[in-house]
Amino acid sequence: MDQLSSPSALWPFQRGRPMVGVELLSCSDPLLQRRLMADTGAGTAHSAWDIALSEDDCLRYGEAPAGVVELGGAYSGLFLVYRVDVAVPALAATRQLFAVALPKAMLPAGFDGFAGLRFLDSFTYGNFGKAGQFGLAPMPTRS
Repeated sequence: MDQLSSPSALWPFQRGRPMVGVELLSCSDPLLQRRLMADTGAGTAHSAWDIALSEDDCLRYGEAPAGVVELGGAYSGLFLVYRVDVAVPALAATRQLFAVALPKAMLPAGFDGFAGLRFLDSFTYGNFGKAGQFGLAPMPTRS
């Protein structure tokens, strides 16, 4: 049976939208804190990418381009994808993710990028009954 989760990390809404705080990691550059809009409508659980960042962040913190993806909807077009090491410090989680590189002008106002469904679905997520906040917790274990 699933255990109910409580959020291990909570962030206040930014501009009325849910946010996740992450850090971009690099061997040669200092860590960089980023605010990502949590967007369950961005991509699918099987998308080839996890998050979207500015092209500058991808070039500075990513490895060589890992491929190209075609996005539809609000972010239509072909975009490079980079592997980027990302930490969610509040969860003591570090992962290598695939980041879509978007022109800065395309990013949601007030955010440094967005987290798509593939990333969010790797956690338990939601407001956990706390209005105006968004939380993440590790996936519950099954017994």
